[in-house]
Amino acid sequence: MRPPAKSMHDAMSRIPTSASDSFVSSAATSEPATVQFRQPCVTDASAILRLVRESGILDCNSLYLYLLLCRNFAATCAVAERSSQIVGFVTAFRLPDRSDTLFVWQLGVARSAQRQGIAGGLLDFLLPPLIRSGIRYVEATISESNIASRRTFDALANRFGTVLKPTDGFPAECFPSAEGAHEAEPGIRIGPFTLTQPDAARASAMRSARPRQTNKPSEVREGDTFACEEQAQSCAGGVPD
Repeated sequence: MRPPAKSMHDAMSRIPTSASDSFVSSAATSEPATVQFRQPCVTDASAILRLVRESGILDCNSLYLYLLLCRNFAATCAVAERSSQIVGFVTAFRLPDRSDTLFVWQLGVARSAQRQGIAGGLLDFLLPPLIRSGIRYVEATISESNIASRRTFDALANRFGTVLKPTDGFPAECFPSAEGAHEAEPGIRIGPFTLTQPDAARASAMRSARPRQTNKPSEVREGDTFACEEQAQSCAGGVPD
């Protein structure tokens, strides 16, 4: 999505600026038969960081930050796993001043897992329990050039029968010149989400084995059909195949 912010890698004070950060990794592995969606645990942090580094697009932060996300924000994050390897992840958090809003920060899928609904599957797994706990809106920021990421969020709004509207983000001048040229990051806001939305119930049923402390994964086999399959080729990929 944008060049890694090397000067901020170890700065925990860094404000996440690209909620919709997304990529397709260059790593390629054989495709096992199942994808498992679950909440992350601290041992997943290094794998998430590896995917971020391999992307060349996502802002790369310190391992410590991903450890905190996996431990303290696990309820609003998720990973996709195949054959004991993390092939996708989404990191998000509730906005402190608006507890009904989920800010999606980074969303990434390995190249080996594209065209299989992984990005949409991660969001479909994550959202229904959060909707039940009061989440009504999803926000993110997306640079104008990241068409694939915009399509991912457009598809999310369509699946849940709600709307996507522009909102405030970060203008280009917010980014220090030392980090190099950086596009503006306009914001988006999706919602409202409700428990009566048909696709929310469908998504909840498909991802019903949501893990808690045990991190027991829910499984999706390759033959399963996702409403997001049309957008799976982007898989939140900032770089089209």
